[in-house]
Amino acid sequence: MSKPDNMRLRVAWLIMALLAFGVGGYALTTSLVPMLRPTFIENLFQQSSFSALGHLLGGGVALITGALQVNTRLRKNHPGLHRKLGWLYVFACTW
Repeated sequence: MSKPDNMRLRVAWLIMALLAFGVGGYALTTSLVPMLRPTFIENLFQQSSFSALGHLLGGGVALITGALQVNTRLRKNHPGLHRKLGWLYVFACTW
């Protein structure tokens, strides 16, 4: 792979990871810190707290671990961590 292509892949991964961490972090924060919840999320918790909590926690963890799973450097240099993140990702997706 040429250097410009490699740089494009790195920039693309960085953009994807920043977006995934932002959305995942928002989901985790709104699920775990009640006073930071917007009205529509608070309404979801009042209607079905278990479903809302599962959706926000599972989605947040899946977004963050999914972004890390596609990182080539992590996969090559830390295969044990990559495997554990994979199991966490699968658990979060099925929760």
